[in-house]
Amino acid sequence: MKDRLPLMSIKIDTTPEEFLRRIEAMARQIGEFVVESERDLAGDGEVNALRLKPILVTHHRELTGRIIIIPASHDRVNVEVNAARWHPDPPTFRAYVTAAREIFKPLLHQYNLKFHSNRKLQIQSQAATEPRLPAIASQVFNRFVDRANKSALRNRDWQRFYHFIWHCAAYNINLNRDDVHRLLVNAGFTIEHAADLADIFEHGRALLKRDWKD
Repeated sequence: MKDRLPLMSIKIDTTPEEFLRRIEAMARQIGEFVVESERDLAGDGEVNALRLKPILVTHHRELTGRIIIIPASHDRVNVEVNAARWHPDPPTFRAYVTAAREIFKPLLHQYNLKFHSNRKLQIQSQAATEPRLPAIASQVFNRFVDRANKSALRNRDWQRFYHFIWHCAAYNINLNRDDVHRLLVNAGFTIEHAADLADIFEHGRALLKRDWKD
């Protein structure tokens, strides 16, 4: 089961637009990046992201970092990294975080020196990337997994699993197929069996949520 990749951001000390301009100027001055501005062509044409591609060969093929303006935020920008080919592929949590730090930590260090600031790359913890259930949903889920025959579900096991599906649909729990798959694997089901149950969850929830009057 592949790692989930973290959300990353930077809390900024000026406007998002000015922050991108500062980083762009510094990256060009350092001379270690191919720097490209991305503009909102559907809107006012303003720069809404900055793309930074290291010139030197990295551990990953065509590694690229992006700083992205968040339309609803005035004090934070999002950060992400991409590669044409990761090593390993798909990337582990650790490989992804290491690549992000390789690109952004030197830039932020120079930024902090120049602007007497203390900007940091804020990275979601690996534990926080995993799905979490509300308290009652967690109780319903645990009642199923704690009593289930994980190699071959029995009738009562299926009833408890259906109850979990119903609960998530009835209370609009924000849970997708991959979330359920990860929860089941972490609870002791095999990857293959968890995948089958996650499919059933997805179909069952869709049936319960559909408006059959259409």
